[in-house]
Amino acid sequence: MGVHRDNVSSHAALDNYLYSFYRILSMEEHLFRMLFYSHDSFGLGHIRRTLAIVHHLTHSIPRLSALIVTGSSIVDRYIMPKNTDYIRFPGITKVESGKYSTRNLGIPPDETVQIREKIISAAVESFRPHVVVVDKSPLGLQGEMMQGLQLIKTLLPSSRKVLGLRDIEDDRNSVIRDWKDAGVYDLMNEHYNEIWVYGNQEVYDPIQEYDLPSDLARKIIFTGYIHRDKASSRYPKGRPKTGGALPTVLVTTGGGEDGEFLLANYLEGIELLGNPPFRSIVISGPFLDQSKKRRMMRFAEALDKVVFLRFHLNLMATMAKADLIVCMGGYNTLCEILSLKKWALVVPRVRPRTEQLIRAGRFQSLDLMEMIHPDEVSPMRLMERVIARLQQPRAPDFRANEFSMDGLLRIENRVKAIVNEMGYSLPEASLDKQDNNRKSLLTFGGGLA
Repeated sequence: MGVHRDNVSSHAALDNYLYSFYRILSMEEHLFRMLFYSHDSFGLGHIRRTLAIVHHLTHSIPRLSALIVTGSSIVDRYIMPKNTDYIRFPGITKVESGKYSTRNLGIPPDETVQIREKIISAAVESFRPHVVVVDKSPLGLQGEMMQGLQLIKTLLPSSRKVLGLRDIEDDRNSVIRDWKDAGVYDLMNEHYNEIWVYGNQEVYDPIQEYDLPSDLARKIIFTGYIHRDKASSRYPKGRPKTGGALPTVLVTTGGGEDGEFLLANYLEGIELLGNPPFRSIVISGPFLDQSKKRRMMRFAEALDKVVFLRFHLNLMATMAKADLIVCMGGYNTLCEILSLKKWALVVPRVRPRTEQLIRAGRFQSLDLMEMIHPDEVSPMRLMERVIARLQQPRAPDFRANEFSMDGLLRIENRVKAIVNEMGYSLPEASLDKQDNNRKSLLTFGGGLA
């Protein structure tokens, strides 16, 4: 008695399905999992830097899966890299007094921190990461990462714990005082296998500046600065129709929380010029206070050759088309400018921390950009510096061409080394999950704090 052809086809289809199903299960067992924590109480910088690192790692290391745990209020605006997802916990923000406040829930901040602690612990227990990267704060915001670190030590003793630090945290005396008072030196030594510094030791050496003890200094890995790729883009709608002969100045204040000073001086300077010999694209950042933003927008609308935007979907591409960038001194903004080899006038934040002032000063000493101290800024003086810089062609030996920005490649190599050290074997096959639009990744925002 023969076998019906339809039965043969059905059995073959079932066999193929089961083969594919068990192959996927087997592949998922070979995932290398990384959890990234970014508290994001202020600005765009932390989540932007985290996403840049995750994007590079998930595209360069097959079978790497990344989970981002963040308090960023705008993380949903970003297109996630492949093999990546995020958990957003209730937001906490820093107010003018320097204290923390719950962003939306209306409950006391200590209760919000308790909720965030539980979310972090649940993510660790469920995701079971092989590597955990904590951004900036060794114990997280208000110590919220402590339970998670202890859980990793208990449940995942072989997992690696990495602390990621900016090139510069603050001035020497402030960091040493704060770290000693809070016991940060001991905490870093106790809880972390290694510390990635996203900068070049030749530019700023935290080992020397912050008096790191030798056992802690041995954990330091200088990754170098984080390079950013330009994505294709158009100018924003409303680009002033002034002809192609005029140069373009792009003004960006990072997330915008403390950008009013620069915005006001720039727009008032344009008003004094009356008919500026350049056009301006002014981006306030998404976190500028709403009343201040409306006031600035009304002011800008009355000026000649000015477009004012709250944020831009592809800031990097607009930077690439600008002849000059006027900005603050945040880590990510300056990394983007150096990646594009653009000239910038930098007006750094000087309070409550001097991190931006130190960074801008170091880069100016290397002839990478020009710094203007806020105490020296006035509307007309700022315009004089803008016009002088536009009239001065960039030298052929512009130092940005020689400045090393290999941070992403070095981080990739370090993660691959950790994979090998842990005895983990990653097959070459990928998860075949793509982000929705690679070109639009990491392009949201009005600059980086």
